[in-house]
Amino acid sequence: MNLKKIIPEIFGNAVAQYGFTLDPSSSNGMWVYSRVKKDVKQELHVQKNRFSEAFYLRYTTSAWGVRTMDAKNVIPMGKYKLYPYGISASYHDVESLKLILHEFVEIVEEYILSELDRLSVEEKVIPSVEMADKLLSSHLELSEKFAKQCGVGIADNGVDDVEKLFDVINAIITETRNLPYEGVQDQLVDITAFLGEKLKRKHDGAWMIGGDNRNIMITGLGNMMPAFTPLSLVVESWKNQDITQLKVLYLAALKNEFPNFG
Repeated sequence: MNLKKIIPEIFGNAVAQYGFTLDPSSSNGMWVYSRVKKDVKQELHVQKNRFSEAFYLRYTTSAWGVRTMDAKNVIPMGKYKLYPYGISASYHDVESLKLILHEFVEIVEEYILSELDRLSVEEKVIPSVEMADKLLSSHLELSEKFAKQCGVGIADNGVDDVEKLFDVINAIITETRNLPYEGVQDQLVDITAFLGEKLKRKHDGAWMIGGDNRNIMITGLGNMMPAFTPLSLVVESWKNQDITQLKVLYLAALKNEFPNFG
């Protein structure tokens, strides 16, 4: 069965009318069709199950925080005969595969196209590439600067030290709540540098950046919480004017334990 011919002929040609083309990220067993709308990349994934004769239909966008999702997120349960649960569709010959692909096109047209547009609205208060670049290049200097500001050393991890640190962070977040986001980014980067460097030194971890060039991570923190994303957490804390999640996850990473939101 020539999947490399059948899928582009049926699914690829159908979604081409909406501006989707075969993406270079396509690999053996997964056909990715993408388009760009208002600087946001939208993707449709037709993916073969590695262990059975079945296919999945998934979708995603490049907007911040959007993950790859199954069609089950948008289609009514049981509406589509060949894809009743929106998770996988099994085939046994060429004709049954073609029926599945036609059904996938119907799902895209009726539900996923509008969902892709909804998921393409980029939030304004998100980490920027510039903030991430600054952290990667200058986190050591920035962390030392913030240590002087808050009066807590990078190696100070006692209970009182943590409480003092988050009192300072909370004060900064509260005092800057009425500033435009652009006017507070440098302070948020300073906070991020300090938190990240403390965890890195505590666990002999490493600074890393995600595939979107702005999701900064501290890795190598232990088996309970192997990675910490300080930049996104700090930005989210400022946006929501609430440091609870940041503090709980930082403590979990510091102690190598599961987060306790109780």
